[in-house]
Amino acid sequence: MSSGTMFSGGKRLKDAVEVINRVDDTKYQKIIQRTIQKLHSHDGEAFSDEEKDKLKSSLGLERGEVELLLQTSSFLLEQAAFHVAKPALLTEQLENIGLSEDKVSSLVGVWLSEGRSVIENLKKKTLSGRQLSTVDWRMNIQLCQATKSKQKITNAVLELGITDTTNETMEKVLLEFDHSELYSFYTQLETIQTHLDSLMS
Repeated sequence: MSSGTMFSGGKRLKDAVEVINRVDDTKYQKIIQRTIQKLHSHDGEAFSDEEKDKLKSSLGLERGEVELLLQTSSFLLEQAAFHVAKPALLTEQLENIGLSEDKVSSLVGVWLSEGRSVIENLKKKTLSGRQLSTVDWRMNIQLCQATKSKQKITNAVLELGITDTTNETMEKVLLEFDHSELYSFYTQLETIQTHLDSLMS
C-alpha cells in the first residue's frame, strides 16, 4: 500500500484531532482499547449514553466533543482495518493528521495487539447483512424478422441468490445483459478484484 492519504475528513477530522490530543493519555488508551474490542460488533456502540456522560465529566469535554472523539477513534481503527495497515504506515498516517506522539503510540499499540483479530473478524462478516450465496446463468436467443432478413438477438441472464443473514431467507435477483452490457459488467468486476488484491498484498 502506498503512503497516500488513509484518513480524510476535512475540518471535522481536524477538530477531532484537537479534542483527542487534549485527552489524558492513560484515559485515551482505555477508550481505544474498549473501542477496538467493540469494533464491528452487533452488540451496539462501545459506550452507552450513561458511560458517555461519565466520560464527559472525566475528560472535561462537552457531550458533542465526546461523541466526536469516540466516532473518530472508531473511524481511525476501521480505516486501519480496511487498508490492512502495517504499523509503520499507520504511524505515518496518524502523524500526518496531527495526532500527538503519545496518541499515535497508543493507537498503534492497540492496533498491534488487536488488529489481526479485527481483520479476521471483518473477513467473516458482511456490512449489509446480505450475502451472495448462489450464481446461475443462461443464454437467451431470439429471432426477429426485419424486412427480408432475420436478425438474431442474444442476451445473458444472471440469477443471483441473495441470503439475508439476519433471518436466513434467500431472494432471487435476475439481471439481463446484452453483449456490451455484460462486457462492461465484467470489466467492473475485474477492477474491483484488482483493488481487493492490492489491499491484501
